[in-house]
Parts: sequence; structure tokens; C-alpha cells
Amino acid sequence: MSFDIFDERYYLATNPDVANAVQAGFFSSGLQHFQLFGITEGRVSVSPLYNEGLYLQANPDVANAVATGSLRSGLQHYILYGETESRFGLLGLYNEQAYLQRYPDVANAVQSGIFSSGFQHLVQFGFEEGRFAALFNEQYYLQKYPDVANAVQTGIFSSGAQHFLQFGLTEGRSGGTLFNEGFYLRRYPDVANAVAAGIFSSGLAHFAQSGQTENRSGTAFNEQVYLALYSDVANAVKARIFSSGLDHYLQFGQFEDFRSPLFSGSKGNDIIAASSSDFGLNDDFVNSVMGVQVSRITATVESLQNLALGSFGVGEVDTLVGGDAADEFYLGFGGQFYGTPTAFYVGAGSTDFALIKNFDLNEDFIVLAGSEDQYTRQVVDGNLTISNTAGDLIGVVEGVVSLSIIGPSVLPGTFLLG
Repeated sequence: MSFDIFDERYYLATNPDVANAVQAGFFSSGLQHFQLFGITEGRVSVSPLYNEGLYLQANPDVANAVATGSLRSGLQHYILYGETESRFGLLGLYNEQAYLQRYPDVANAVQSGIFSSGFQHLVQFGFEEGRFAALFNEQYYLQKYPDVANAVQTGIFSSGAQHFLQFGLTEGRSGGTLFNEGFYLRRYPDVANAVAAGIFSSGLAHFAQSGQTENRSGTAFNEQVYLALYSDVANAVKARIFSSGLDHYLQFGQFEDFRSPLFSGSKGNDIIAASSSDFGLNDDFVNSVMGVQVSRITATVESLQNLALGSFGVGEVDTLVGGDAADEFYLGFGGQFYGTPTAFYVGAGSTDFALIKNFDLNEDFIVLAGSEDQYTRQVVDGNLTISNTAGDLIGVVEGVVSLSIIGPSVLPGTFLLG
């Protein structure tokens, strides 16, 4: 039995009758009340890190036991058995297996009996040590939100993470991680539907519980393509050397000039930023940037030819931001496996297009589908506009007044503008 999940201040704040009883001297603490009475009374408001509804949804056997009266609550199960069984808690954001994989020192400490679980370590030390950094950055959060920092300083919250889980996530605050809630829900409609149905509390909750292991990405970085292009990384992820392709990219890939990641968007309006690491080895390193959705990759490939697109930019206004390495901005697609070359952002006139920022004339280029005679280029307010011959705006290159045809790209049916 473990009471690691119990938060004294939270319990007293959410159970005012208990707080009054403690103040009157009937109990020495909220924990004493909970251990003697609260747990059998079915009280479940013990911590912002626990959500009864989510726990029962994630564990149908526990839900059945509660329904038949074998258990008073899912929380009772979590305290008696769930934590040691690595059941999910922490408002759906904590994953025991992932935590132990990410931190081998904690896994060793659990194995040697120093901690009963990775969660016990997280509660006692992990938050202060920044171990929740895979989904949350404490220092960033407190710096970004002074109101939260003040609340932590005055003791209203024990940490920024407590505020984030209790309020910040639903308030749309950023946890300082490479995760974008709105982007994730747009990219994965099945997750958005599950959140709307109450199966998950948020896209972040889904990502923590299962999305990352499904090779989903909460950022413009396209996890599936990266793993398909680089089998050595995929093998390293399978061997648990890295938690994901993004994990590898952040640690090593962005500094290896032969890696070329894809940053892709969703079916809605996106801001897609390419890698901005200034490593000085960009002879072969190329960022591929697409504002449209890449829904899946159908096979392991040597290039970006074998992609399935989930959108074509119709009705979207995407902002594509170049990085320090060479960038290729896709305003159309083709290829041996894709079929007919198709221009993006065609169908809504001048209301859908890609705005390209930070374009480097020395090394960046634009990929267009079809042939040169299908497009017109014009300077408007100091920016180069690219439209098809029917006058449908496709792209705007900010701060650029002239680009020339470079020639065919590696994708059949497309050419380069740079």
C-alpha cells in the first residue's frame, strides 16, 4: 500500500469538512483522516495528479470492481495495487514504463528496492529534479507565468507542475515542451474525437499514455518519416536507446549533416518552423518543410517519394519558417509512387497559401509541382508571390523579390525555385 499520490494541502482544500476537523484537533492531519475514513468513504480528491474518471476508463477491470462493490473507488485500487502494477495515474500524463525507460538510474533504484515505483521517485524527487521534462519544464513554466510563480512561492501550489496539471493544461498554458495541443488534435482527428468523448482529458494525455509509442508527434517534426528514412534510428528506438525519433533528433540528428528531417503540418492553419540549430555542418543537411498534413508513410524509403498526404492546403494559410540549415519548402508534390504532380493551396483563390519566412537565398529552395509555365511570379509590397496561371495564390516569400528556376527536383514531376 502506497500513499505517494496523496497531497495534504490539496486534500484539505478540496475537503473543507476535513480541514475543519483537523483545525479543531480531531485529526492530526488530512492524511490521517484519509487513511482512517476517507479511503473507505470513497473520497478521491487527494491530488491534482489523480483523476478518478480517467483511471476507471483506462482500467475496465477496476471499473467493474467498483461497480460491483468490491472496491470503494478507483483510487482505493490505485493505492492498494495500481501504483505497483504500473497502472496509469497522474491525470493521464504519467506513464510508468516510459519513465523507467527514460531514466535508467530510477529503474535501477526501483529494481534494488530503494523506490517502490518510478512514480514514487517522481513524487518525492522527480518534479524538483526536472524529470517530468518529457512533458513539462518547471523552470520555463514559472518564468513564463509569474502569477503561477507567485502562487508557488506563497504555498498555494507545491510546484508549477501541480498548477499545470490542475489548471494550466485546460487554460491552454504551455508546459514548455515540444508539444502543441491544438496541433496534435488537428493532426490526429481520432484523438480529437476521443478527447471530445471524454476518453482522454487532452491530447497531451493521449500522447503520454500511448501516442509517443505509436510514433505520433506533438510537433511539426514528422516522427514516422524520420524513422522510415533512418532505420538505424528506428532500431535504436525499438531497443529503447531513444524514447522516440524526436528524442534522437534533438540529441544527435540535428548535428549530423546527413540527416534530413521532415516538418509537416495538419489540415488547419499551421506555423511550421524548421530546425534552427546553428551547427555549421549544413552541406548535406536539408530540412523538408510542408504546411499540409502527411498522414502516413507507406513503406521504408530512401527519399520523401512514398508519402500519403492528408491534405493539400485547400482552405489553409500556413506559415513556413526557415532555419539555419538548408530548407526545402514544398508548395506541391509528385513522385514515382505518389502519382500526378499536385500543387498545394489551390481552390480558394488568394485566401489559402503558404507564407514563407526566413528564406535564405544562398541555400533554400521551393518545390513546385508540374512545370514552370504553369506559374506566375510577381512582387507585391516587397514580397514575391507565386500563383498558378489561373490566378490562384499558392505562396508568398517574405522579403524576397526574385527567384529563378533551378531545375528538376529529385521528385518526378516537380521542379525547384531558388
